[in-house]
Amino acid sequence: MIQTIGDGLGDKTGARERIIFAAIGILEKDGARGITTRRIAAEAGVNTAAVNYYFGSKEELVRQVLSLTLSHGFADWIEVLEDRSLDAPSRLHAALSIMLEGIERNPGVVRAHMFESGVMEESRVALGGHLSSFLDAAATLLSPTGAPETDLRLRLGVAVLA
Repeated sequence: MIQTIGDGLGDKTGARERIIFAAIGILEKDGARGITTRRIAAEAGVNTAAVNYYFGSKEELVRQVLSLTLSHGFADWIEVLEDRSLDAPSRLHAALSIMLEGIERNPGVVRAHMFESGVMEESRVALGGHLSSFLDAAATLLSPTGAPETDLRLRLGVAVLA
């Protein structure tokens, strides 16, 4: 049921979060082009004014959703790489497994980040920065010297992007 503006703007049940999750769902199914204010509002159970109230514009919502999905994935991978309870090969294996699982579960989100022409350049730049940090952490983890080695980092990058 679509809520009234009062329900959509002032509720304590997480209208903002419902809007974000609705936008992520649409991004997964139809890419950034499928995200419209009306569709988000309908799927989140709020009215269209709530989208603008919480995010200012549809474009800002898309920007925040892309940033959120990107940082969430990479934060998980880095956290696994830094888990000292596992040996280095196990940490790398776990991080790559989580990465592949996320790609398999959310191919539309990954496609939007990497290939969709309607996605802001900012997302691609952020993706490059996160990937660089991940490769540095992985190369450091596997390096016998404890410092990222350029050749190892390059080989890991080729493997991850393959």
